[in-house]
Amino acid sequence: MKNKSKPLLKGAVLTTLITLSAPGSALDKPKTMEDMWKIIQAQQKQIDEMKAGMSSASSKAVNDNVEKPANKVTASNEQNSENKVAAGNVQNSENKVADSSVKNLERKTDILSQEVEKLRTNLAIPDEVKYKSAYGLGPAASKVYQVGKGLSIGGYGEANYQKIVSDKGNAKDNADYERLVMYVGYKFTDRILFNSEIEFEHGSTAEGGSVSVEFAALDFFIDPMVNARTGMVLLPMGFLNQIHEPPFYFGNNRPEVERRIIPTTWREIGVGLFGAITPNLTYTGYVINGLDAQGFNSSGIRDGRQAGSQALAENFGYV
Repeated sequence: MKNKSKPLLKGAVLTTLITLSAPGSALDKPKTMEDMWKIIQAQQKQIDEMKAGMSSASSKAVNDNVEKPANKVTASNEQNSENKVAAGNVQNSENKVADSSVKNLERKTDILSQEVEKLRTNLAIPDEVKYKSAYGLGPAASKVYQVGKGLSIGGYGEANYQKIVSDKGNAKDNADYERLVMYVGYKFTDRILFNSEIEFEHGSTAEGGSVSVEFAALDFFIDPMVNARTGMVLLPMGFLNQIHEPPFYFGNNRPEVERRIIPTTWREIGVGLFGAITPNLTYTGYVINGLDAQGFNSSGIRDGRQAGSQALAENFGYV
């Protein structure tokens, strides 16, 4: 019985050590909190199974030594004494092996726990993200495209101070909080995401200020060359209508061409396709509600924009 208990105990210890030392993907850096949670659950299950195996092996070894059949007293007292000493030595040796294995298991479990804590820290304090333009939008508006999954919040503010340096009649020095922009996006999966921009102009809804939805659309990723977008979209007109964040143009104000000839920011309700034919050649095309000609005047078409607000859709536009 003693000879059977020792292999059983060694087998449990060997299985434990192989399981802990085998390389695997569990310690690979996960991309999302969901991935990390799956790794933690798998590791905890392994630890529980290992401890249960060690406990079972130790109990079996003790029971095998205790539950020995009673033998008739046929040996002398001296022989009995020798047998007891030999049995005690074997039991002590087995106990030392089990104790050493348990300590080794505890050490490896501590290492595993430290690795899990590192994973939590890495996800709680993510690597620095270098913002860049994606799919025709500015860097801040493109933040949602760089997250693995879930909520994304970005934005910017723009304030100007004007100092009058020449006689312009009644013109006075002035300051204006031009706009406060918030980008709110949510990445549902690798193929579906929502992105939006809400703009507060001139610090208040009074005194010529307003709150507007600049864009709010769902993106459906099918293939790098062909993807779909629907909702309130920014028209691909000019070089600022889609990328209209202040660092992308010279001067404090947007260029006059983009403000008067191309009525930036121009957005309408529509549906369309976008993609990249090559890394340096992209396209965007939409079908949108048309302009309202009643807003046209001698200064341009700016007032013909409908901006998705109870827009007339008798005729569609293509861009």
